[in-house]
Amino acid sequence: MLQLGITADLVMSGNYQALYEFLQLCLCVRAKWCNKMNIYIKHVTVYDIGLRYLNHARGERMKLGLLDKIIKQEDIDSGIHSGESYIIWTQIVARYDTLELVDVILNFSNDLDFKLLVKRGIDKVIKPQLNQLIEKAKYYRLPLPPRPPESQNLSSNMETFRDEFLYKLLMDGSQTGLDVHLKAIKICINDALRDMFMEFILQEMKLYDELIKYGKVKGWLENAPIYKNN
Repeated sequence: MLQLGITADLVMSGNYQALYEFLQLCLCVRAKWCNKMNIYIKHVTVYDIGLRYLNHARGERMKLGLLDKIIKQEDIDSGIHSGESYIIWTQIVARYDTLELVDVILNFSNDLDFKLLVKRGIDKVIKPQLNQLIEKAKYYRLPLPPRPPESQNLSSNMETFRDEFLYKLLMDGSQTGLDVHLKAIKICINDALRDMFMEFILQEMKLYDELIKYGKVKGWLENAPIYKNN
């Protein structure tokens, strides 16, 4: 324990243990000099000191926000290199291809629940992502690829494709999309673009998870045969 005769300078030396014990002494009637120390700890609350002491005792790092002080906003959204511009352009093309594929699925699928799942993914993920990519392309003055028609005049023969086949087409596209996002994250040095693609991959991982679960319910996922080493 601290001795009552210790000076205030020693208490404020940065020793969390000493400072913590000092605060305990401040609550003691015998500490006649505690009023003098109130000048030094005027802006320090008991809660703050206790929190710092606990973090120090547990070996936890204090979050000082160092990166926020070093990295400026203009550094986060700096210019882009040729690889990043290519990624933006190809990702827009990929979203256009996805919209056309989904148009085919919605026209030929007989499974209402599957169509609802697909439409929800388009409205909540694919279209918002496409809008973000187009805004980035305009911001960096990149040429936009030609946009496909909003809808297609397809045959009304509902028996042309099986629902299971359409599901597998969408699964292949979803798996490819995850690979493309991962490639974009590895290529992008621009912080704003990399953050955007990391958010994209998280969103599409959730969609992929929903597709897997729905495929299990419908029996559309083909399980590989069990390997037996004879």
